[in-house]
Amino acid sequence: MEYRTQSIRAPRPTWMLLVIALPVGVLVNGLTGGFENLSGALLLLMGWEHEPTMLQRWLVKTVSHMVVPGLLSFAVLKVTRLGDWLAPNRLALGALLLADGLLVGYAAWSLYQAGTGGIPFLLKPYSSIVGVILTWSAGIGMVSLVASTVWQRLVRDKPLALVKFGGLLREI
Repeated sequence: MEYRTQSIRAPRPTWMLLVIALPVGVLVNGLTGGFENLSGALLLLMGWEHEPTMLQRWLVKTVSHMVVPGLLSFAVLKVTRLGDWLAPNRLALGALLLADGLLVGYAAWSLYQAGTGGIPFLLKPYSSIVGVILTWSAGIGMVSLVASTVWQRLVRDKPLALVKFGGLLREI
C-alpha cells in the first residue's frame, strides 16, 4: 500500500508576513472603505472630539487607515493557512518592502509635521513622485506575489498546464 506524504512547510517568518500585510491591509481598506468611521470613533474614545489638534487628527487618521488594517491583515495571514500558502519571491518582497518604507516614512513625516505645527501632507511635486513610486512598488509587489503563488502552488507540478502556458509564451 502506498502512502502519500504531504510536504510540511515551515511557517513563514513573521517579518515576511509583516512586509506583505501592511500594503495589503492599506489597499483592501482603501478599496472597500473599510474603516471610514473609525477615525471619529477613535477621537471620541480618546476624548479628542472637541477641537482636536492637528497632531491628534493625524495620529487617529494614521491608526485608522494604516495601523488597524495592517494589523488585521497580519492577523489573517498569521492565524490562517493563507500566510503559509503564499509563495513570495524576492521581487515581491523587495517591492512590498519599498511600499512599506514609503508608507511608514510618510506616516512618520506627517506626524512629525503635525506635531510641530507644519503642514502634515506632501506638497504637489513630492506627493506626485511618492505616489507614483508607491503605486508602482505596491502593484509590482502584489502582482509578483500572486504570480509566484499561482506558479508555485498550482502550475509548477502540472505538465498539461506547463504546455498550455508555454504555448501562450511562444513567439508567433
